[in-house]
Amino acid sequence: GPELAAHHAPADLSAYDLVLRAVRRFTQPTRENFAHDRDLLEKAVSLDPGYARAHANLSHPITRMS
Repeated sequence: GPELAAHHAPADLSAYDLVLRAVRRFTQPTRENFAHDRDLLEKAVSLDPGYARAHANLSHPITRMS
């Protein structure tokens, strides 16, 4: 069900690492960080297009502020 889908590991662990690095920086709000975070998340999506967490964080308003 939906609960299981939310807990599936990404197909590419590099994508997981990139998402963690980007999300960790959300608490450090600078224009440069927002641009960097967006780049990390876009790379995560390109590595693992099915990784929902990468897509969800990429759609977060913080990553669109730069």
